[in-house]
Amino acid sequence: MRRDTGQRTMDAENDNRNPARSAAKGRRGISTRDRLRFLLLCIAIVALARPVWHWGRSTWTRINAGRDWQRCLSAPGYQPQVGDPCAWLAIEKAGVDSIVLLGDTKSNLVRAPVMHSDTGRLTLLSAHRDMHFKELDRLQIGDTIKLEGIGGTIENYIVAASEVVSPEEAAKLIASKRGEDRLLLMSCYPFEFIGPAPQRYLLWADKKEK
Repeated sequence: MRRDTGQRTMDAENDNRNPARSAAKGRRGISTRDRLRFLLLCIAIVALARPVWHWGRSTWTRINAGRDWQRCLSAPGYQPQVGDPCAWLAIEKAGVDSIVLLGDTKSNLVRAPVMHSDTGRLTLLSAHRDMHFKELDRLQIGDTIKLEGIGGTIENYIVAASEVVSPEEAAKLIASKRGEDRLLLMSCYPFEFIGPAPQRYLLWADKKEK
């Protein structure tokens, strides 16, 4: 007992004389398991931060959407720029009743469906498959899509067809349909896919005859 006590006393004296040794002993107090837990906690925080941020931006846009759209309709000579409201999309069967922003940027896609530019007479709208277009595949041939444009003009479209293609095929189809006065809704596919989805879901609609 006395020998153990004496040894502990000597160790304490040595630690006081050698701070580096004392610090090293303190560092050895953090186990590998504790380090792993801390690393996993950091990864979880980073993984959750992005979707929470996206959800917040989308929710804020939705809350203010009606007011912003009415302001655009009442503004004389309103000409939307990238990121500005340019239309209002209503698809009852798919649960869509949303403002549409001009420009297919990542920032816009987080907030609302977007309208692509430079597509000729073809009106191309896209949105995330796990957000605004999450129920797009519920639409069937003959269903109605309403699109209100600048100036308050409302166009009714009737779903004509849907298809699943690769991103490359989608780009070719869009380029080949530039001269057609149609509506195309596009999202990633499969809808329940975890991670970047490998395909594109295309929904074609034609203007309803008045």
